[in-house]
Amino acid sequence: MGLFSLSPWATIAFPLLTGAVLAQRGFRLDAALLIFGLSSMGPLLGTLLASAVMDRIDRRLAMATCIVAMLACGAAFNFSTGTASLIVAMALFNLAVSLYVPLLTVYSAELFPTRQRASATSIAWSINRLGGALGPLLLVPTLRGAGPAVMFAVVAASLVATLGVLAASPRGLERQTVS
Repeated sequence: MGLFSLSPWATIAFPLLTGAVLAQRGFRLDAALLIFGLSSMGPLLGTLLASAVMDRIDRRLAMATCIVAMLACGAAFNFSTGTASLIVAMALFNLAVSLYVPLLTVYSAELFPTRQRASATSIAWSINRLGGALGPLLLVPTLRGAGPAVMFAVVAASLVATLGVLAASPRGLERQTVS
C-alpha cells in the first residue's frame, strides 16, 4: 500500500503541474502548452516499451530504475531553461512514469493469492487515487509560496521514500505461477 500512496506525487501531481511551473518561471502560455503537449509523447513510448519488456525483467529493479530516472529527469526539468531541454526532460520523465505504473500494478498483483488479488489491488488503487487528488492540492500552495525547486523537492522526497519502501518490499513473483 505504501508504494501506491507515494506514487501519485510523481506520477500524477508533478506532470499535471508542469504547466503551472512553467508559467511561474515566466514562460508564455503557448510555450508552456507546447512543452507540455510534446512531452506527453513519453507515455506513448513508455507504454509500448512496457508491453515489450514487462515479462522479461525483474519488476523491483525496473521500478527502482524508473524512480531514479524520474528523479534525474525531474531535476533536469527543474533546472533547464531551454524549450528543447524542457521537452526532453519531461518526455523522459513521463516515459519513466508510464513504465513505472504498469510495473507497480503487476508487481503488487503478484504479491497476493488469486482469491485476494482483485480486492487488494482495488484497495491499493483507491489509496492511489486519494493521493492523486491530494497531491496537487498540497503542491500548488508549495509552488506558489516556495517556488518550483521546493515543490520538486517534495516530489523528490516522495520518490526517495518510494525507493526505501521498494527496497523493503518482498521480491515479486514474475515468471512464477501465483496461487
